[in-house]
Amino acid sequence: MSNIYNKNIIFTIAFKIWGAIAGLLVVAVLPATFSKNELGYYYLFQSILAVQGILELGMLTVTQNYISKNYYGLDLIDVKNNRIFKNISNAIKTYFLFTATLYFIVVNIIFIASTNEYFLDGYVYLSWVIFSIASCLNFYLLPNFMILEGLGKFSVSSVIKLTSSLISILIFIACIYLGFGLMSAGIYQSAILLSTGLIFYSFNKNIFKLKINIRYLYIFIRKNYYFQRNMMITMVSGYFIFTLYVPFIFRKYGAIMAGQVGLLISILGFLLSISNGFMQTNIPKLINLLKNKHIEKANFIFNKCFMHSLLFSMLSCIFFNIFIELLRRQGLMNFYLDKFPDKYIILIFSLHFLANAFCANISIYLRAKDKEIFVKENIIMGVITINLLFWLDDIPFRLYVAIVTSVFTLLSPVMYYKKFISERRRNEFI
Repeated sequence: MSNIYNKNIIFTIAFKIWGAIAGLLVVAVLPATFSKNELGYYYLFQSILAVQGILELGMLTVTQNYISKNYYGLDLIDVKNNRIFKNISNAIKTYFLFTATLYFIVVNIIFIASTNEYFLDGYVYLSWVIFSIASCLNFYLLPNFMILEGLGKFSVSSVIKLTSSLISILIFIACIYLGFGLMSAGIYQSAILLSTGLIFYSFNKNIFKLKINIRYLYIFIRKNYYFQRNMMITMVSGYFIFTLYVPFIFRKYGAIMAGQVGLLISILGFLLSISNGFMQTNIPKLINLLKNKHIEKANFIFNKCFMHSLLFSMLSCIFFNIFIELLRRQGLMNFYLDKFPDKYIILIFSLHFLANAFCANISIYLRAKDKEIFVKENIIMGVITINLLFWLDDIPFRLYVAIVTSVFTLLSPVMYYKKFISERRRNEFI
């Protein structure tokens, strides 16, 4: 299909919609079975998990872009025995072997730093150990998805993710109802690991064979150094801007407040994932169109995806706020709504979500040209946000959240749009 909504984007959006549905299932189940403290620990686990966005140092995006430029449209059989492709693939997997090890060390340091003022029993520690080990091994599998997507096999990648997610969610919910409590988080990550690993193994029995290739890793990093450096800075800044709320709220306001914010961010994250899917799925195609100077077609795809993404973001955000408020006014599902923050916090984070959706689409498109032009802006917002998170003390919770999130919500759309227009005038490819 020449249409931008081919089977790749259909399968990807289907997976992301399932992810949102699965997330809502978890949202429905957790408050009914977890105590408020357990909920706080659960979302603390999830927020620490997001540190992988820093530790991969932009390599996932670099991998997808490189594979798209050189091997887009080829079948797996065509590249399977390609010597250069195999060397690059081993180099990327070598990189993720090292970073997965570093990830395990870093997440445990963050967990200890976040909880050192609280007495934790063996049950919480054991839950965390299982969770961190399984998530570390899942981290190592990530480049396999980027290689598939770089080849343009988004449909295959999405089917693997969808199957793994379906199996894992069912196991997770079963474990919750069987009384495993917080331990269910680690079992869930283990189920993802086993199901994804088995599916990849069925595709390629050599998937777990690794020939450590430092030479090709050095060549690959050197070739993509500037793009990866900028991506790394963006990832670090993004972690400060979007992910550190829960650990800091946990330390300053306790597990209950952290659980409420974690639950809200989780739901908005599912919506953002669907929103970004319109643009992300077309990245390999955009890379090749821009590479071959098909500017008008690339612009057409960008404009369509951008408008559809923003429309979805706005409508879903409005519906979510109205839905929660109507339930509260009617006194329905109070047991669940008690696990959400108040309407002002929901509105604040919703605006933050819309700003993120706007900026993400612009960034995703520019990365198709191996450009990450918002480095300075991301550094500024990241530094301001981390300082506000750390230094603001002894103020009401609502005010704390409003001040910290306002940095990105108010500044980023203006800064990103101005820089995007400037880049557009300077370069004819956009």
